[in-house]
Amino acid sequence: MKHISSHRILLRWPDSRQQVRVDHCLAAEGLHVKIAENTGAGRWKPAAHYYLPLGADVQPDCPRE
Repeated sequence: MKHISSHRILLRWPDSRQQVRVDHCLAAEGLHVKIAENTGAGRWKPAAHYYLPLGADVQPDCPRE
C-alpha cells in the first residue's frame, strides 16, 4: 500500500500484479470510497463507487469536483 495523498492510496492485491487506486473522503454523514483499476499508460478505469453511511454527522472533507 502506498499513500499518494490524504484521500488516495494505491494497492496491489496479493493475487494480482495490477495496481488499484482507492479514493476516499467524508461527506456530511458518510464515507465515499471510489475504486479504479490501472489500465496502463497512467490511465485509470472506474471499477466501483461505494457510499457507507456512518449514522452521525462528520466534518466533510471531499474535494469539490
